[in-house]
Amino acid sequence: MDAMTDSITAGSFEPLVGSAFRVVGPWRPDAGEPSSATPADDDADPNVGVDVTLLLTAVASLDHAGPFEQFSLTFTGPISAPLDQGTYVLDPPPCGLDGLFLVPNAERDDDRVYTASLSVRRAPKESVAP
Repeated sequence: MDAMTDSITAGSFEPLVGSAFRVVGPWRPDAGEPSSATPADDDADPNVGVDVTLLLTAVASLDHAGPFEQFSLTFTGPISAPLDQGTYVLDPPPCGLDGLFLVPNAERDDDRVYTASLSVRRAPKESVAP
């Protein structure tokens, strides 16, 4: 993580609840950007060339002690355009993250529900002199 993402917390995402994010494609670690290939170019990856909008619907914090803050983000998207489990590039990048690993986990009404789980190192507590 770089300096910008070192300070990400569950609270960083809370103001974004209700915001829409466009999934512009799968994240490619070698390119650092979504693939520009069309589905015909890569039959092995059905998500190449994907263009879906997801809505951030919830941020859930797992309140555990320890050096890491753990939380999850819940997104909903259309059932008609399902995404496979994988890492995707979102536009705009939520809190500056290059990609999020999304897991499809439910269907509700006309929506498919996806979860992204994050674990980030907590900032060291500042000591206060008595």
